[in-house]
Amino acid sequence: MPKPILIDSLQCMNWQVQKRLKIPSSGWIRGWAIFLMFLVTIPVLGQHIPVTFPLLQDHLLFEGLQKERVGLTTSRFRETDQHLSVFYRWVWPQAHMEMYGEYIRTDHALNWRELILNPEHARGYTLGLSKLVPLAKGGHVYLQLEMTQTENSINNLVKYEGSINNQNHGGLGLYENFQVLHGLSHRGQVLGSGLGHSGNSARITLSKVKDLNQFGFSLERVKRDANFYNFNRANGLDLLQWVDLSLGAHWDHRFDCLLLSATARLVQSHNYNYAIRQTNSLGNSGYKKANFHSRLKMAYLF
Repeated sequence: MPKPILIDSLQCMNWQVQKRLKIPSSGWIRGWAIFLMFLVTIPVLGQHIPVTFPLLQDHLLFEGLQKERVGLTTSRFRETDQHLSVFYRWVWPQAHMEMYGEYIRTDHALNWRELILNPEHARGYTLGLSKLVPLAKGGHVYLQLEMTQTENSINNLVKYEGSINNQNHGGLGLYENFQVLHGLSHRGQVLGSGLGHSGNSARITLSKVKDLNQFGFSLERVKRDANFYNFNRANGLDLLQWVDLSLGAHWDHRFDCLLLSATARLVQSHNYNYAIRQTNSLGNSGYKKANFHSRLKMAYLF
């Protein structure tokens, strides 16, 4: 079985420390790969980091996965935000299929018992499946299914006093922390999902592929910033959940040395900007907005 490969250790802007570990395919699980990342965020911009700060020592960065082991008082005194990310990919070459996913969690568990019983706390994840189906006349049909969840889980109601007002309590979500206010970000940009603070998405893509040429369509549903909606609803504001439904088309073709790529997407927004348009006996209804996006790219091979 191949040995794990330590990719790198990285410190960014004097306040983020990362450890990344890759475990390649093994002889008994063909096509399997797993990627681990440990990230510690330290809110000390413009301040001094003590030389004896234990999380900056390589061997201790992997030990602090349990707050009980580090010590609750010590963990709070450090004023850090911990993140653990696990990415996996499993490929079946003969079936032309792969499965992949990523699980990321902020705020380490108290102990292994809590982690096993409550893996939903402050988590986000992506699950995906892709498949190539050979065609008799050449080329393939490509199918991809993918979903991403970054919204706070419902177990916050149980973990934190059972109050719905704690739905968006600082430190309970993937991108929130009461000590590190910028949370899981770098230079003001959210790390991980491209859905923003707490978006959920589901997408299906179907394409016909041959060499560098392909043409296909995709359907996607995006739930916008669900934490914002849940928190404000719990505090008495009348809002509607903003949801985007979209239909997209994509086309790539090679003309000798010239590569052309075009995409177009029609987005129908329901309950746009969370606003209520009118209220009647059937309930509230929101605004609907339609948007169209297109893009054309060219590349020349010398």
